[in-house]
Amino acid sequence: MVEDHDASEIDLSALFEAAAERDPQLSSFCIVCSDEGVHARGKYSAFWFDSVTDLTLFLRRVVPVMAEERYDEIVSEVEQILASVDEQGMLEEHVLHLADLLGGALHFRWAGTFEDLCEGPSSVACDLRSQFRAGDPDQETWDDEDEPDDDRAVDDPEREIGVGEVDAFAVFLMELRN
Repeated sequence: MVEDHDASEIDLSALFEAAAERDPQLSSFCIVCSDEGVHARGKYSAFWFDSVTDLTLFLRRVVPVMAEERYDEIVSEVEQILASVDEQGMLEEHVLHLADLLGGALHFRWAGTFEDLCEGPSSVACDLRSQFRAGDPDQETWDDEDEPDDDRAVDDPEREIGVGEVDAFAVFLMELRN
């Protein structure tokens, strides 16, 4: 059951800022929002959590405030989604369903782990890797021991993040909020 939340008690900006400031290599579970949401900054914003449980606790605090007067209409559906997340983990269908329910207040686009962003095939992961590599075209990204694990060419900006890029990619993801 979702607790009754008073918007005056919750500082949304502080909650989002705290989630955005976490280190992706330490708090590896992520939800990505697009710039259409009021708390997203830049094309994408990434918010980091230690676990799926931490993410659902975060959502249980912010969704009632984000939904405002519509929350009474969607409370049971939101709780059903979050209960499913608690059982199954965050799936793309959960992300998109929550985005639809919030009606534009926050545009969830993707959820997964830091590893998923480094290696995964999703369009959001590929786009973020491409944006990362576009930031410094002269960056030396591959060394002799750092061959791509996927079938993409070394010069493909969407290829998996190599061992030598992991730290810089984590910093890039943390800076999305700026």
